[in-house]
Amino acid sequence: MISQQDLHEKLPSMQAWENTAWNEIEQKIQNPDFPCIFSLKAWKIQSLYLVFCHKGSPGNEYEDFIQGLKSYSEFIITTPESERLFNPLLVVFSPDFHDGHSLLAHGWEALNHAHRHDPSPWPDSVSRNPDDASWSFCFCGIEYFINMSSPEHIQLQNRNLGSHLVFVINARRNFDLVANGQTPDGQATRTRIRDRVADYNQGFRPVELGSYGTVKNLEWKQYQLSEPQVPRPAICPFTQKKTGENFA
Repeated sequence: MISQQDLHEKLPSMQAWENTAWNEIEQKIQNPDFPCIFSLKAWKIQSLYLVFCHKGSPGNEYEDFIQGLKSYSEFIITTPESERLFNPLLVVFSPDFHDGHSLLAHGWEALNHAHRHDPSPWPDSVSRNPDDASWSFCFCGIEYFINMSSPEHIQLQNRNLGSHLVFVINARRNFDLVANGQTPDGQATRTRIRDRVADYNQGFRPVELGSYGTVKNLEWKQYQLSEPQVPRPAICPFTQKKTGENFA
């Protein structure tokens, strides 16, 4: 895991695709019209964290992602909430994952693989069923929100951060602190962001966006948004391992 502040020193020694990926991401996020005001702030104060995920050997294709998520989880656990509100993790997947299959499908494979190797049990307070409004992806006992961005998206330009599959990951608790959908201020912040999303996407507004825990809202559908050219799977691709099953 690399901090944004350290990244510029490391880029000259990094692979060409990593430089390209960062340049594309930077061009997107530094645009003042980019709809996520929290990402804009994180970029400006250089508080992003990054993991460049190289494709591992068969059976361990997502090892870089797992190790990066472990490091980020340790940061979340050891850092006071007030000090980590603007520290998202960006996971950038290498061109080796462009193998003819959907990049978004690889995204779900990555989450399934990480879940199978999660060193911590699934929290009792979180549903194990993705079709339950209280479900969210968990790792190391932390609830996460996963934004899957892919070059496959054409209309949803806010979910297209360049030519690579990119995860933007936040502790889900952060949203309760800065944009709680149950408070007037939080609702106003969410409305502002979603209006910016529509403007950025030339009027296209995702239908899936909601507030965590409400009956009609399912988190997994917000991880992978849909558009006419990029249909979302009818059934959530995340597979919950059996209680007590451990691959770590």
